[in-house]
Amino acid sequence: WDIYASAFVCAPTGDPEYFFTTHCLDSSTHNRGGYHSDRLEELEAQMSTTFDAEERDSLAVEMTQTILDDNAFIFASHLRMSIVSGEGVTGLEAHPCDYYEITVDLDKN
Repeated sequence: WDIYASAFVCAPTGDPEYFFTTHCLDSSTHNRGGYHSDRLEELEAQMSTTFDAEERDSLAVEMTQTILDDNAFIFASHLRMSIVSGEGVTGLEAHPCDYYEITVDLDKN
C-alpha cells in the first residue's frame, strides 16, 4: 500500500514504551509497514532496563524523534475524547484510559 491509516489508543498504561513495543520495532505485532531502525532498537533495549521516570521520558522523546526523522509515521491527529451516557447514569468520570471509567461508583438509576 502507499498509505496505511490507523487509529490507536496508545497509552492505556500511561507508559510511553507501550506504543514503541507494539508498533515500531522489528518484533512489534502492529508494525504494519515493516519499519526498521537500528537506533530505535538500541533505544528500546535501553528503555526496557530503565526504571527512572525522567530517564524513560528522555528516551521516549529520542525514540519519537527517531521515527519522525525517518518519516516512519505521520501523526495526523490527536483524539479529543467525548463521553455520552444515558439518562440516570451516575458516577461516570472521563479518564484517558477507558478501563478506569468502570468503577464501583458507576451506576444507572
